[in-house]
Amino acid sequence: MSRYLPALLLLGCLSGWAAANEQARTAVVAEIALLQAQLQEQRQEIEAARRERLRTLQDTVHELRTAQEERKKAQTAQQEAAAVLQEARAQQHQGNRELRQLRALFQQHGLVSGDNNQHIVDDAALRQELQERLDLLTHHARPRRSDITVYNRSGHSATLPVLEWGMAQRVALGSRAQDRGFLTRDDAGAWLIQGPTIPQQTAAAGAWLDISGRLASEPPRPRGIRGFIERGGPFVWPIFAIAVVAILAALTRVGLRLSWRRPQGAAAKLLRAPDVAEALAQARRWRGPIGSIFVGILTSAPDQRQEIAGAVLAEAEVHLSRGLRLLAVLAAAAPLLGLLGTVTGMIASFEALGAQAGADAERLSAGIGQALLTTELGLIVAVPTLIVHALFARDASRWRSRCEAEALRLLSALDTLHTPSSTPPPPGPGQKQP
Repeated sequence: MSRYLPALLLLGCLSGWAAANEQARTAVVAEIALLQAQLQEQRQEIEAARRERLRTLQDTVHELRTAQEERKKAQTAQQEAAAVLQEARAQQHQGNRELRQLRALFQQHGLVSGDNNQHIVDDAALRQELQERLDLLTHHARPRRSDITVYNRSGHSATLPVLEWGMAQRVALGSRAQDRGFLTRDDAGAWLIQGPTIPQQTAAAGAWLDISGRLASEPPRPRGIRGFIERGGPFVWPIFAIAVVAILAALTRVGLRLSWRRPQGAAAKLLRAPDVAEALAQARRWRGPIGSIFVGILTSAPDQRQEIAGAVLAEAEVHLSRGLRLLAVLAAAAPLLGLLGTVTGMIASFEALGAQAGADAERLSAGIGQALLTTELGLIVAVPTLIVHALFARDASRWRSRCEAEALRLLSALDTLHTPSSTPPPPGPGQKQP
């Protein structure tokens, strides 16, 4: 029994130590849980405080913005009020000046006394003066016809019938369009026809004074390419530039295509050469992608011919597609520029209609027609460019297929010549069958 006593004592000590350790671990876990709960509560309190401060800050910013907008509105209203007050003062000043001028005129004709505070003393004289002024104005306002030597729109001197409407304006009433229009004096005192052209029926009736402007028309524009460019506006020049670039690209492509040579049975001709040097010289004489492919194959090692052929074919494909992407971009850009010019012209036409509410349907149709000229020109450039691009793309596809076929024939023939077998090898280039 005494033999097991130390073991029992040790076992009891271990059991007590384990129990104490378990109690300590439980206490630590409980304390950690308590600390985590407290930390979570503190986090929630901090988050709530942060949200509250953020809400307060947002409200403050909103109030500041509102106050700033109100201040801007107040400043705008103050400026408008100052402008109205300034305008009222200017009108009052103008009225006082006109009143002083009228009083001075009345004093000049003896209608009022010298004292500015006295009113008109002679009512009959005032009425007589006003009636004379009205009669003089009526006399000057009557239309008068006369023949005057003027310079027409083409710069030639001609004696034309002229209608004078008081002192406001003079208008030439010739039979031709270049002989009809408003007259202005130059520095030398000569009469020149300028401004819009007056219709013949309007000029013949003498009803040339049109306040609304609906009876007048713009001066005749030159015809041909110059007139087309002037009616089309600024977007005509970019479209013309696209057309020139497309023509140059097409001509470059045609010249490149004419420089290529595609001999019939190119691979067979090379295989009939007496030696490799002669075949290589013959391939170099063939300008174009096929000659480049054959030179690359013949100058490469037998185990690298496949890779070299693929690389040369890729380079030839880039050579075959040269200029096609540019033509596609130009064909797509031309109608878009035309549409942009049309939209710009339509906006300008409607703005002009808004500014001149009395514009008639003829002016509206003329403005829309001028706006559509850019779309027409864009389509004129785009359609041939698309057709040329399609033809060149088809030709490039055919050349690509031919190059691949000829390269495969040459590679197959060269592989057959260098493949070892039990049978006698086929004759090489320039050799005869025994």
